[in-house]
Amino acid sequence: MRRKSAMLSGVLLWVLLCGCEQVEVRLDHEGAPPSSEVKLQRGVRFFFSNQGLEGLWEESVSSGVTLSQNAESFEFNGLGLRLGPVEQALPVSRLSAYPKQELTTMLVEMDAFQIIIPVRFEREQGTVICRWQLAVVDADIVADLAVIEDSTGYQLKPVSLPSTQFGSVRLDPVGSCPVDLTEGGGAGELTEEELEGYLTNYGRDAIGTSVRQLFSRSLLELVGVQRGFVELSQPHKLAVKQGSFLSHGDLSEPITSSLKLAPTGFTAEFDYAFEFEPAVCAPRVSLDALRQYQSEPPVVDPALLDEVNATLAISVSHGVIERVMQSMARGGFMCVGMERPGTASQTVSMSELGPGELGIEETLFGGRANYAMYPGALPSVEFVQESDTIKVSFESFLMDFYSDLFGTSALMLHLEFGVDFALKFVADQPGAMALRLDSVHVSRAEVSSEWLSELPEDDVLRQWVQRALVLVLGERIVLPSPLEGEVQLNLVGSRIRSEDVLLFLSL
Repeated sequence: MRRKSAMLSGVLLWVLLCGCEQVEVRLDHEGAPPSSEVKLQRGVRFFFSNQGLEGLWEESVSSGVTLSQNAESFEFNGLGLRLGPVEQALPVSRLSAYPKQELTTMLVEMDAFQIIIPVRFEREQGTVICRWQLAVVDADIVADLAVIEDSTGYQLKPVSLPSTQFGSVRLDPVGSCPVDLTEGGGAGELTEEELEGYLTNYGRDAIGTSVRQLFSRSLLELVGVQRGFVELSQPHKLAVKQGSFLSHGDLSEPITSSLKLAPTGFTAEFDYAFEFEPAVCAPRVSLDALRQYQSEPPVVDPALLDEVNATLAISVSHGVIERVMQSMARGGFMCVGMERPGTASQTVSMSELGPGELGIEETLFGGRANYAMYPGALPSVEFVQESDTIKVSFESFLMDFYSDLFGTSALMLHLEFGVDFALKFVADQPGAMALRLDSVHVSRAEVSSEWLSELPEDDVLRQWVQRALVLVLGERIVLPSPLEGEVQLNLVGSRIRSEDVLLFLSL
């Protein structure tokens, strides 16, 4: 499965539940944003605990802060002075967050570092280029972060240039520098003491500017949250399954309240809309009405994150999960297998399948059976808090099994049934997410086959279909992480609530 970073990939359960086929992901889809009437309001929320903010920034500076500063020029009597540019990495010793109301102060501490600064002296006699080493025992950089608006929109970033405080400083030329900085020594009005002041200020400004750039990066992009359109398609598959799925996410309206910074952490709320291009194999029925929140879900308690040592909690609403699944069903993503008899690629062992239990003489057929699956109705979703599971129900689902009969692929049996799947998140798959198929319940089943000696009893057929589903689907579904950014987060816990699913992720 070819994948780029795509928000909500962890919610697209059926891409993998029915067998992960080739899916193309496009993030550059052009089009007008959807109207508010088709959006699931605040359908996805992200909550970073204060400790999570601190941990994320610590991880992002684990290899140091990239010091990058353009050259600065000064003019003196008969002398031109040019400092820089500089480009190097500085190690970070400690990073701490101090939350306040609508403001978080970040303290970056550095121990024992050196900055090499090029110095260019321009005089009538000619130009001399030297290098100076600024050796600093320690430095404290303080940045106040708040939710503010800039040219890219609203985001969490520094409100001003961070202040930088140096401990003791030592300045020395690197090698010899043939410029006389003594009074009357030919360097105009510039003395060594003044040069050291310019160099120290240049180094201090360079660090402050670089730390500001560091904290100006979007925190949501750092962890891999995508805004705008995400399109999934299967363009190279069989025509019967060709369809597409399109989602659009952006900050909830009003934007001024969709990003919130408090002493407990940082919250971002997103509206989502979903569309599809129907596939021939999908049921031709209308999607259910948008399910907005029936009651406002509780604010995420930071204590819940502390219980599992989580950096981030993602809240995905009931309406979003159901809308995604129904849209993907219409787009053909739940259709697995062939367009016509004999073209299936998914197979299962005939001995494990055991069609003889239904009265089919399996010795007539080959050792493996090809299968195809496709929905006869759209799925509905229910949250079961007592068992901490997501219940996905189909009033109608269909499955065909084919196998070789005297060298020719033949339809062995056709099934149509109603089924409930109970899915539970399990936090034991680093770099991905895993869902356990907690239970499968077939409420009714019908079978047709030219190879049946007689119709099996209802209980026997339902149990056989349940076992066949588990055999085909497996007991575990491994999903790509819903976030793929510069910082890797792993699922460490989950909780099913009445209105949403909470997913807890940690560094």
